[in-house]
Amino acid sequence: MRTLMGLLDRRGTGTSALGAAALVVVLSGCGQAAVGAAAAPAAVEEPEPIPVVEPTCIADYGSSYGSAAQLVAGAAVVVRASPTGASRGYKSYPLPPTSDDPATSPQTGMSPEEFAQFREEAALDLTAITVRVVEVIKGDVAVGDLVEVSQNMCTERPLPTDEGRDYLLALATSESGAPMSQLSDSGAAWQVRSDRTLVPVHPEDDLDVTSVDQLAALAAAAAPA
Repeated sequence: MRTLMGLLDRRGTGTSALGAAALVVVLSGCGQAAVGAAAAPAAVEEPEPIPVVEPTCIADYGSSYGSAAQLVAGAAVVVRASPTGASRGYKSYPLPPTSDDPATSPQTGMSPEEFAQFREEAALDLTAITVRVVEVIKGDVAVGDLVEVSQNMCTERPLPTDEGRDYLLALATSESGAPMSQLSDSGAAWQVRSDRTLVPVHPEDDLDVTSVDQLAALAAAAAPA
């Protein structure tokens, strides 16, 4: 034992150098293992396509907004939301005369009895779906709120309510108690990918909105100081 200890004492410098070299090798190996274990980027999940249905009427609900900035400015509410599966039918009735121009207000000049009959005859049967707000871009709503969104009967792409859908919606508010509605049938609804980029619900959407964050930035820029 004494001989071995003496040998180690006499060769202490060489032993230390050998130990240091071994330490470098071990640490280098650990570094390589750590790099090799890095996780690959998660694949972006594509949303399910929106089914096309036969509309029950013909109408032009084309967007009157020339840009995404105009759309955000015109919307009362912009939210990311997920459908709850709930929906209900309801009737939408024409409002009383709003002007003296028959071209813009067909019920102008009607007696109360005539308007009551017109109101019933012109009522539309609509569907409202219920969505849960998961992110607020603009508007007086909060995360977790349940919001009804009207689906007009002239659209060929009503929003499916099955589980797992993730929408970004630009909405207008109606009279008290009525469901909200999309600002445009062809340019105010998108499906959200897992990386927050967007797929337009309608193929004719030409607003070039590419991500949730793009609309959020536009809303922030337009917000009062």
